[in-house]
Amino acid sequence: MPYQAEISRARPAFFVFLVDQSGSMDGFTRDGKIKKDVVAESLNRLLHQLINRCVVEKGIRNYFKIAVIGYGAGDRPGSVLQGGLAGFDFVTTSELDENKLGMDVIEEQYPDGNGGYVQRRRKVPMWVRPVAEGRTPMCAAFTKAYGLLDRWVSENYDHFPPVVLNLSDGWATDGDPTGIGKKIASLGTNDGQVLLFNLHLSSEESAFGNAGRPIVFPESPAGLDAKAATMFEISSPLPDRMLGYAAEHNISARAGARGFIHNAGADLVIKFLQIGTRNVPGGKGP
Repeated sequence: MPYQAEISRARPAFFVFLVDQSGSMDGFTRDGKIKKDVVAESLNRLLHQLINRCVVEKGIRNYFKIAVIGYGAGDRPGSVLQGGLAGFDFVTTSELDENKLGMDVIEEQYPDGNGGYVQRRRKVPMWVRPVAEGRTPMCAAFTKAYGLLDRWVSENYDHFPPVVLNLSDGWATDGDPTGIGKKIASLGTNDGQVLLFNLHLSSEESAFGNAGRPIVFPESPAGLDAKAATMFEISSPLPDRMLGYAAEHNISARAGARGFIHNAGADLVIKFLQIGTRNVPGGKGP
Protein backbone atom coordinates (compact mmCIF):
# COMPACT_ATOMS: atom_id res chain seq x y z
CA MET A 1 0.00 0.00 0.00
CA PRO A 2 1.23 3.56 -0.70
CA TYR A 3 1.96 6.20 1.94
CA GLN A 4 3.51 3.73 4.38
CA ALA A 5 7.22 4.62 4.23
CA GLU A 6 8.82 5.11 7.64
CA ILE A 7 9.83 8.67 8.47
CA SER A 8 13.14 9.13 10.26
CA ARG A 9 16.16 11.43 10.36
CA ALA A 10 17.62 9.46 7.47
CA ARG A 11 14.34 9.55 5.52
CA PRO A 12 12.53 12.78 6.43
CA ALA A 13 9.19 13.85 4.99
CA PHE A 14 8.95 17.01 2.88
CA PHE A 15 6.13 19.55 3.34
CA VAL A 16 5.65 22.49 0.97
CA PHE A 17 3.32 25.30 2.01
CA LEU A 18 2.18 27.74 -0.70
CA VAL A 19 0.86 30.99 0.77
CA ASP A 20 -1.22 33.50 -1.19
CA GLN A 21 0.08 36.96 -0.20
CA SER A 22 -1.86 38.95 -2.79
CA GLY A 23 -3.63 42.22 -2.00
CA SER A 24 -7.03 40.55 -1.57
CA MET A 25 -5.66 38.69 1.47
CA ASP A 26 -6.03 41.99 3.33
CA GLY A 27 -9.81 41.46 3.25
CA PHE A 28 -12.05 39.71 5.74
CA THR A 29 -13.31 36.16 5.89
CA ARG A 30 -17.04 35.67 6.41
CA ASP A 31 -16.34 35.09 10.08
CA GLY A 32 -14.83 38.56 10.38
CA LYS A 33 -11.08 37.80 10.48
CA ILE A 34 -8.42 39.25 8.21
CA LYS A 35 -7.32 36.53 5.80
CA LYS A 36 -3.59 37.26 5.87
CA ASP A 37 -3.67 37.09 9.69
CA VAL A 38 -5.59 33.81 9.68
CA VAL A 39 -3.10 32.15 7.34
CA ALA A 40 0.01 33.45 9.10
CA GLU A 41 -1.28 32.52 12.55
CA SER A 42 -2.39 29.06 11.41
CA LEU A 43 0.94 28.36 9.71
CA ASN A 44 2.93 29.47 12.74
CA ARG A 45 0.85 27.18 14.96
CA LEU A 46 1.33 24.29 12.55
CA LEU A 47 5.10 24.79 12.26
CA HIS A 48 5.31 24.83 16.06
CA GLN A 49 3.35 21.57 16.19
CA LEU A 50 5.65 19.95 13.62
CA ILE A 51 8.68 20.89 15.72
CA ASN A 52 7.04 19.44 18.83
CA ARG A 53 6.47 16.17 17.00
CA CYS A 54 10.24 15.92 16.55
CA VAL A 55 11.20 16.50 20.19
CA VAL A 56 12.99 13.66 21.97
CA GLU A 57 15.04 13.55 25.18
CA LYS A 58 18.23 14.54 23.40
CA GLY A 59 16.73 17.42 21.43
CA ILE A 60 14.94 17.81 18.10
CA ARG A 61 15.23 15.18 15.41
CA ASN A 62 14.81 16.32 11.83
CA TYR A 63 11.94 14.12 10.74
CA PHE A 64 10.63 16.89 8.44
CA LYS A 65 11.98 19.31 5.88
CA ILE A 66 9.80 22.30 5.15
CA ALA A 67 9.41 24.96 2.45
CA VAL A 68 7.12 27.98 2.84
CA ILE A 69 6.66 29.75 -0.50
CA GLY A 70 4.78 33.04 -0.68
CA TYR A 71 3.25 34.42 -3.87
CA GLY A 72 1.81 37.86 -4.58
CA ALA A 73 4.26 40.14 -2.79
CA GLY A 74 7.59 40.86 -4.47
CA ASP A 75 8.79 40.12 -7.98
CA ARG A 76 8.38 36.35 -7.95
CA PRO A 77 7.33 33.52 -5.60
CA GLY A 78 9.93 32.59 -3.03
CA SER A 79 10.54 31.53 0.54
CA VAL A 80 8.84 33.75 3.13
CA LEU A 81 11.25 32.64 5.86
CA GLN A 82 13.45 35.46 7.13
CA GLY A 83 16.36 36.08 9.47
CA GLY A 84 18.79 33.21 9.60
CA LEU A 85 16.58 31.18 7.24
CA ALA A 86 16.46 33.79 4.47
CA GLY A 87 17.53 32.45 1.09
CA PHE A 88 16.96 28.76 1.92
CA ASP A 89 14.51 26.88 -0.29
CA PHE A 90 13.69 24.48 2.53
CA VAL A 91 14.77 24.01 6.14
CA THR A 92 14.76 21.37 8.84
CA THR A 93 12.66 21.44 12.00
CA SER A 94 15.72 22.12 14.15
CA GLU A 95 16.66 25.07 11.92
CA LEU A 96 13.15 26.43 12.36
CA ASP A 97 13.37 26.04 16.12
CA GLU A 98 16.67 27.94 16.20
CA ASN A 99 15.49 30.82 13.99
CA LYS A 100 12.22 32.21 15.34
CA LEU A 101 11.31 35.77 14.38
CA GLY A 102 9.68 36.31 17.76
CA MET A 103 6.58 35.31 19.68
CA ASP A 104 2.94 35.95 18.80
CA VAL A 105 -0.09 35.91 21.10
CA ILE A 106 -3.07 33.88 19.88
CA GLU A 107 -6.50 33.14 21.31
CA GLU A 108 -7.74 29.56 21.52
CA GLN A 109 -10.87 27.89 22.82
CA TYR A 110 -10.58 25.36 25.63
CA PRO A 111 -13.33 23.18 27.15
CA ASP A 112 -14.66 24.70 30.37
CA GLY A 113 -15.70 21.35 31.86
CA ASN A 114 -19.40 22.20 31.59
CA GLY A 115 -19.96 21.53 27.92
CA GLY A 116 -18.86 24.98 26.80
CA TYR A 117 -15.63 26.74 25.93
CA VAL A 118 -13.52 29.57 27.29
CA GLN A 119 -11.10 31.81 25.40
CA ARG A 120 -7.48 31.73 26.52
CA ARG A 121 -4.42 33.49 25.21
CA ARG A 122 -1.08 31.82 24.73
CA LYS A 123 2.21 32.64 23.07
CA VAL A 124 3.46 30.75 20.02
CA PRO A 125 6.67 31.17 18.02
CA MET A 126 6.47 33.17 14.80
CA TRP A 127 8.14 32.45 11.47
CA VAL A 128 5.57 33.75 8.96
CA ARG A 129 4.43 37.36 8.96
CA PRO A 130 1.05 38.43 7.48
CA VAL A 131 1.53 40.06 4.06
CA ALA A 132 -0.98 41.21 1.42
CA GLU A 133 0.05 43.01 -1.75
CA GLY A 134 0.10 42.46 -5.48
CA ARG A 135 -1.67 39.95 -7.68
CA THR A 136 -2.02 36.14 -7.42
CA PRO A 137 0.72 34.39 -9.43
CA MET A 138 -0.37 30.91 -8.35
CA CYS A 139 0.95 29.23 -11.50
CA ALA A 140 4.40 30.69 -10.83
CA ALA A 141 4.20 29.43 -7.24
CA PHE A 142 3.27 25.95 -8.46
CA THR A 143 6.18 26.10 -10.91
CA LYS A 144 8.57 27.07 -8.10
CA ALA A 145 7.24 24.19 -6.00
CA TYR A 146 7.56 21.77 -8.92
CA GLY A 147 11.28 22.52 -9.21
CA LEU A 148 11.84 21.76 -5.52
CA LEU A 149 9.68 18.63 -5.64
CA ASP A 150 11.28 17.26 -8.79
CA ARG A 151 14.70 17.56 -7.21
CA TRP A 152 13.49 16.07 -3.93
CA VAL A 153 11.88 12.93 -5.38
CA SER A 154 14.86 12.27 -7.66
CA GLU A 155 17.20 12.33 -4.65
CA ASN A 156 14.86 10.67 -2.13
CA TYR A 157 12.98 8.04 -4.09
CA ASP A 158 12.55 5.70 -1.11
CA HIS A 159 10.98 8.40 1.12
CA PHE A 160 7.41 9.20 2.07
CA PRO A 161 5.99 11.31 -0.82
CA PRO A 162 6.06 15.12 -0.41
CA VAL A 163 2.88 16.95 0.61
CA VAL A 164 1.97 20.35 -0.88
CA LEU A 165 -0.64 22.56 0.83
CA ASN A 166 -1.80 25.64 -1.09
CA LEU A 167 -3.79 28.36 0.72
CA SER A 168 -5.43 31.09 -1.38
CA ASP A 169 -8.53 33.25 -1.53
CA GLY A 170 -8.89 33.40 -5.30
CA TRP A 171 -7.96 32.33 -8.78
CA ALA A 172 -4.52 32.54 -10.41
CA THR A 173 -3.90 35.82 -12.21
CA ASP A 174 -1.09 34.34 -14.31
CA GLY A 175 -2.96 31.61 -16.17
CA ASP A 176 -4.72 28.31 -15.63
CA PRO A 177 -3.04 26.18 -12.92
CA THR A 178 -4.34 22.89 -14.36
CA GLY A 179 -1.21 21.93 -16.30
CA ILE A 180 1.35 22.66 -13.61
CA GLY A 181 -0.95 21.23 -10.92
CA LYS A 182 -1.11 17.94 -12.79
CA LYS A 183 2.68 17.98 -13.27
CA ILE A 184 3.12 18.29 -9.51
CA ALA A 185 0.71 15.43 -8.85
CA SER A 186 2.53 13.26 -11.42
CA LEU A 187 5.70 13.28 -9.35
CA GLY A 188 6.19 10.60 -6.74
CA THR A 189 8.43 8.23 -4.86
CA ASN A 190 8.20 4.46 -4.67
CA ASP A 191 5.75 5.02 -1.78
CA GLY A 192 3.17 7.01 -3.79
CA GLN A 193 2.44 10.20 -5.70
CA VAL A 194 3.03 13.71 -4.41
CA LEU A 195 -0.04 14.91 -2.48
CA LEU A 196 -1.35 18.32 -3.60
CA PHE A 197 -4.09 19.87 -1.45
CA ASN A 198 -5.82 23.21 -1.98
CA LEU A 199 -7.80 25.45 0.37
CA HIS A 200 -9.87 28.42 -0.81
CA LEU A 201 -10.56 31.05 1.87
CA SER A 202 -13.99 32.64 1.90
CA SER A 203 -14.31 36.40 1.59
CA GLU A 204 -16.85 39.11 1.01
CA GLU A 205 -15.55 39.52 -2.53
CA SER A 206 -13.85 36.59 -4.23
CA ALA A 207 -13.05 35.41 -7.72
CA PHE A 208 -14.84 32.20 -6.79
CA GLY A 209 -17.83 33.86 -5.13
CA ASN A 210 -18.92 32.90 -1.64
CA ALA A 211 -22.67 32.51 -1.72
CA GLY A 212 -22.59 28.86 -0.65
CA ARG A 213 -21.58 27.04 2.50
CA PRO A 214 -18.08 25.62 2.89
CA ILE A 215 -17.48 22.50 0.80
CA VAL A 216 -15.00 20.27 2.61
CA PHE A 217 -13.17 17.34 1.01
CA PRO A 218 -15.76 16.64 -1.72
CA GLU A 219 -15.78 13.48 -3.80
CA SER A 220 -16.88 15.25 -7.00
CA PRO A 221 -16.94 18.81 -8.40
CA ALA A 222 -20.75 18.90 -8.21
CA GLY A 223 -21.93 22.29 -6.98
CA LEU A 224 -18.65 24.04 -7.75
CA ASP A 225 -18.23 26.76 -10.35
CA ALA A 226 -15.69 26.25 -13.15
CA LYS A 227 -12.70 27.75 -11.32
CA ALA A 228 -13.35 25.91 -8.07
CA ALA A 229 -13.90 22.71 -10.07
CA THR A 230 -10.45 23.18 -11.59
CA MET A 231 -8.89 23.38 -8.14
CA PHE A 232 -10.81 20.25 -7.14
CA GLU A 233 -9.51 18.37 -10.19
CA ILE A 234 -5.85 19.09 -9.43
CA SER A 235 -6.24 18.19 -5.74
CA SER A 236 -5.11 14.72 -4.70
CA PRO A 237 -7.40 12.10 -3.17
CA LEU A 238 -7.03 11.83 0.60
CA PRO A 239 -5.11 8.69 1.65
CA ASP A 240 -7.01 6.38 3.99
CA ARG A 241 -5.15 7.56 7.08
CA MET A 242 -6.15 11.16 6.39
CA LEU A 243 -9.80 10.18 6.14
CA GLY A 244 -9.52 9.04 9.74
CA TYR A 245 -7.81 12.27 10.78
CA ALA A 246 -10.62 14.25 9.17
CA ALA A 247 -13.12 12.33 11.28
CA GLU A 248 -11.16 13.30 14.40
CA HIS A 249 -11.88 16.92 13.45
CA ASN A 250 -15.59 16.13 12.99
CA ILE A 251 -15.27 16.29 9.21
CA SER A 252 -17.01 13.56 7.27
CA ALA A 253 -14.88 12.43 4.33
CA ARG A 254 -15.39 9.21 2.40
CA ALA A 255 -13.14 7.18 0.11
CA GLY A 256 -12.48 9.19 -3.04
CA ALA A 257 -12.62 12.55 -1.26
CA ARG A 258 -10.17 15.12 -2.60
CA GLY A 259 -7.92 17.31 -0.47
CA PHE A 260 -9.84 20.46 -1.40
CA ILE A 261 -11.79 22.91 0.76
CA HIS A 262 -13.92 25.65 -0.80
CA ASN A 263 -15.27 28.74 0.99
CA ALA A 264 -13.27 28.02 4.15
CA GLY A 265 -13.55 30.20 7.21
CA ALA A 266 -10.81 30.70 9.77
CA ASP A 267 -11.73 27.54 11.68
CA LEU A 268 -11.07 25.30 8.68
CA VAL A 269 -7.60 26.64 7.89
CA ILE A 270 -5.82 25.06 10.85
CA LYS A 271 -7.81 21.83 10.43
CA PHE A 272 -6.74 21.69 6.77
CA LEU A 273 -3.09 22.12 7.75
CA GLN A 274 -3.25 19.60 10.58
CA ILE A 275 -4.99 16.92 8.52
CA GLY A 276 -2.67 17.49 5.55
CA THR A 277 0.47 16.98 7.62
CA ARG A 278 -0.63 14.04 9.78
CA ASN A 279 -0.48 11.25 7.23
CA VAL A 280 2.65 9.96 8.93
CA PRO A 281 3.07 6.24 9.68
CA GLY A 282 3.53 5.37 13.35
CA GLY A 283 6.85 4.35 14.81
CA LYS A 284 9.45 6.84 13.62
CA GLY A 285 12.89 5.45 13.09
CA PRO A 286 16.11 6.68 14.71
